[in-house]
Parts: sequence; structure tokens; C-alpha cells
Amino acid sequence: MNESSQSPKSLYKNGEQVPTSGTYQCIACGNRAYFIKGDIFRDCEVCFAGTDDGPSGFDNTDKEFWKLIDAQ
Repeated sequence: MNESSQSPKSLYKNGEQVPTSGTYQCIACGNRAYFIKGDIFRDCEVCFAGTDDGPSGFDNTDKEFWKLIDAQ
């Protein structure tokens, strides 16, 4: 049986649990925020990605937009 290794997710959305402490970047606007492992991702406080007021394409809670750029 061929065993495939699953790579970690690269993008996260509001309401998901933070898998690794570190700096995450909003791919909609470039804002950076620090999240602690076990916390819950929130909407971007700069461009409101992940809310109805977010930029086009990032204006709903189902869109993944946080990207880990520096694990701590």
C-alpha cells in the first residue's frame, strides 16, 4: 500500500484553530499578525478579510486568507 504523507495546510480561515505559534500574513492586504498555537484565527483587522466587509474575494467566513510566514 502506498502511503502518502499529508503536507500541512498553507492557508487558514476565521474560526480555525492556530496550529503553530508565529506570524501570519493576510494574503488579501499583507497585514501581519501574531497568533499563539491553540488560539482561534480571527478576521483581518486592517482589511476585514473574513467578514462581509472584506475585499472582493475575501468577503465571507469560508475564505482562507491567513498564511504562516514565520513560525516561533
